[in-house]
Amino acid sequence: MTTDASTPRRRGRGEKFPGGRDAILAAARDQFAERGFAGATIRGIAQAAGVDPKLVMHFFSSKDDLFAASLELPVEGLRALLGALQAPVDEVPERLTRAYVEMWESPLTGPQVRAMLMSIATTDSAADALRTAFEQRIAGALGDRFEPVAVVTAMSQLLGAALIRYVVRMPAFDALTRDEFTAQLVPSVAASLERGRVAPPPAARPA
Repeated sequence: MTTDASTPRRRGRGEKFPGGRDAILAAARDQFAERGFAGATIRGIAQAAGVDPKLVMHFFSSKDDLFAASLELPVEGLRALLGALQAPVDEVPERLTRAYVEMWESPLTGPQVRAMLMSIATTDSAADALRTAFEQRIAGALGDRFEPVAVVTAMSQLLGAALIRYVVRMPAFDALTRDEFTAQLVPSVAASLERGRVAPPPAARPA
């Protein structure tokens, strides 16, 4: 049996909602940030996105898969962070801190990193995502200039400060502007990295 070329082709569920995947991811980031992994539900995410829960499962086979997908950082944010890591060694502490704070402050990346932080203690996938991001991106970019323990110490300071400001919302930090908050963090990050700074190899002697 042949089909007339003029007959409209029946579209699949995903094709009927071409913007559905993006709407689901946006809703998932907000839900995971607000409720954590354990508290967020497929039904709640679907309701926030204005779609049927079946469409969520059409695009993502499980809540774990949806969570992992929602942690993908926008290209712009990741590019800024990696650019900071590639800065001249003396500029790394300030540029790294500033890029990190910007990721939290940005409406594009803030809900994603907040969702990850809130879910680290309750789900292995969040911890794995953070560990992978650190090992493959952060430490990998800094490893030839700073000792791993120094990088971990600096990142733990940034992570803890973000928890206090953006999740716990302690008044002393919450009242600071973005630049004031960044300025508070730079000295401790710089001190941690400086203690683990790797000496450059000696220059080759001329023949």
